[in-house]
Amino acid sequence: MIKFHLFNILFITLIKLSLTKTKGYFYRIKKLIISKSKIFFYKNFILKVYNFLIQTSLGNRNIYPSKFPFELYELIENNNSNSKDYKQKIVLPYNDLTIFTRNDINQPCEILAANVIEPNKQIDINVNFKKTKFLILPIAILDKEGFKEPSTYQLELFFNNKKLKIELKYSNRFHYLPIRTNHDINNLKIISNIELPLAIGKPFVPVQRETGRPKLIIHMHVDALPQSIIDKYGLEIMPNTKRFFTERGTCFFNAYAQSEWTLPSVASTFTGTYTNQHLLYHPKKKKSLSIETIANRLQKNGYKTFACSSVQRINPGTSFDKGFDRFIIAPFENQNYIINEALEQLSAFDCDQYIFLAFMDIHEAHRLQPISTQISSDINDFQFREEKSNRTMVNYDNERLGLLRDSLYHFDSKLEELYKAISNYDKEAIVILHSDHGISFMSKTEELLSKEREKVIFLYKNHSVARNCSEIKELRDLPGMICNDLGIQSSFKQNNKPYAITESLYPNRNYEVAVRSNKYVLFFKITWDNLMKKSINDYSASIHPSDNEEIELPIKHTEYEYLLQAAKSHTLELFKNI
Repeated sequence: MIKFHLFNILFITLIKLSLTKTKGYFYRIKKLIISKSKIFFYKNFILKVYNFLIQTSLGNRNIYPSKFPFELYELIENNNSNSKDYKQKIVLPYNDLTIFTRNDINQPCEILAANVIEPNKQIDINVNFKKTKFLILPIAILDKEGFKEPSTYQLELFFNNKKLKIELKYSNRFHYLPIRTNHDINNLKIISNIELPLAIGKPFVPVQRETGRPKLIIHMHVDALPQSIIDKYGLEIMPNTKRFFTERGTCFFNAYAQSEWTLPSVASTFTGTYTNQHLLYHPKKKKSLSIETIANRLQKNGYKTFACSSVQRINPGTSFDKGFDRFIIAPFENQNYIINEALEQLSAFDCDQYIFLAFMDIHEAHRLQPISTQISSDINDFQFREEKSNRTMVNYDNERLGLLRDSLYHFDSKLEELYKAISNYDKEAIVILHSDHGISFMSKTEELLSKEREKVIFLYKNHSVARNCSEIKELRDLPGMICNDLGIQSSFKQNNKPYAITESLYPNRNYEVAVRSNKYVLFFKITWDNLMKKSINDYSASIHPSDNEEIELPIKHTEYEYLLQAAKSHTLELFKNI
C-alpha cells in the first residue's frame, strides 16, 4: 500500500508538471525533465503503471470506468428491456474532477442511457418522446482523458420553432436542462459543432400518476446486517427504524437470505430466484442477468427508477443497473452520501418512483466510527485487532459485536431524516429494509451457512396492519410481494414451502445447501469436483435444532429424510442449469 500511495503522488506531480503553463518555478522544472515531445510518452507510461497497480490491488473487483485512469468515461450496453432508441448507457464521473482528484479509484459515477454525438461534426439529433410542455434533458461534454483546459461550449437547441443557445462549461458531468414551454413540444433538435463528443441522455418526461397505488417505493439494502443482533438487543437499538416500521406492515423476524455473500444474494433479491437459477456467483467474471428484475418490472409499469449504492459489488458489471433510469455507484461512501442522494431524487422528481439504496456502513463497522458513536461507546469496545481473514467470516467475537451495536445505533440516527422525507412524499409509501447476509462473529458453529450468517433483518412497510411474523421466510419473496401490493402482474414466484433454502456456490469450494424449517436445519455439502461432474452420490449431511445449531441430531430424526430430499432436489436443479 505504501508503494501505491507513493505512486499516487508521483502520478499527480508529473502530470501536473506536464500540463502547467506557468512561467515560474514549475515551468523551469518542466523544461528540465519533460520536453514537449516527451509529454505524451511520460503521461501514458505513468498511466499504464498506475493502471497495473490498481488492477493488482483490487483483485477481482470491477472498477468504472474499466480503463481508468486512461479514460474517464465508458459506454456500456443498455440492458433495460424498454430501450429501443438508447442502445447504450454511459458511465460518467459524478464529481468535478481535478488533476488531484481524478486518480481516485472510488470516485462516484453516474450511469444513464444516452446517445453520443461524435466531435468535429454538426449533427441534428431528433429526440422522440411523448408530447409534453416540460422535460428534463441530460447533456454532457465528453473529455475521455480529462486533460483539456477548462472552456465554454456552445450548443443550440431547437423546439417548437424556437432556437435556444446554451453554454456548458463542465466536462464529463451531466447537466440536467429543464425545458418548459406553453405548448406541447413536438420535437427537439440539438446542434453541436464543438470539438468534443456530446452525450445526450434519455429525456425525462413526466407522466400522469396512476391513482390507487403508492407513489413511492423505497428499497433499502444494508450490507451485512444480521437479524441475530436484533434478536440479542431488540429493535430498540434502531429506535427511529422501529418507530417507522411498526406503524404498519410486517417485521419478519425469521427471514433468510439465499446466499452467504453479496453478489448472489442481491441477484436473488432482485429476481426472486435462487442462485441455482440466476447463476450469478463468480467473483471475477462479468455476467448479465438474463431474467427480469424488480426494477425492470416497475419501470415497465410507469415508475421512475433510481439507485445509489456504496456497496462495491452492486454495479453494472453484474448487470445490477438493469431496469434503472439513473444509477449512481459510490463505493464505500457513508450513509450521509446515500441519504442525501435519495433526498435530491425526491426533491427533483414529482412522480411515481422506485428508489433503491445500498448502504455499506454496517459491513464496515470494524473501522473507526464517527465521533458521536465513539463517545457513546464503551471503552472496552476499542479493540481494533489485526484482521487476517474476511471481516464477516471470523467466528464469535464479543468486541466486534460491540462495534456493530454502536455503529448500528449511529446508522439509525441518520435514517431519521430519510424517514421524514418518505412520509412527506407519500404517506402510503412501500418501504423495505433488509440485508443480504449476516456475520459469523456472532456464531459459535463452523457452518458457513449458519443462522447468524444467513438470518437477516427484513422489515416491510405496506398498507397492511402492523404485525410481527416469526414464520420461516425467504428474502427472495420480495419482488413478488411488491408486485402483489401494487396489483402488477409478474413472473416473480414466492416460496410456498414450509422451509427456506440458502446455498453457497463459489468457484473451487464445496457447494453447500441449508434447508431450514421452523424447528430444524439440515446442512448438505458436495465437493466442487462432484459438482462439476454433476454427481450427487458422494455428499455429507447433518441435521440440527434451529435454536441451537451447535447440537447435531441423529440422522434417524423424523425430519432428516424430508429435509435431505429438499436439498438433493435443489442440487439436481443446479446440475440442469450450470
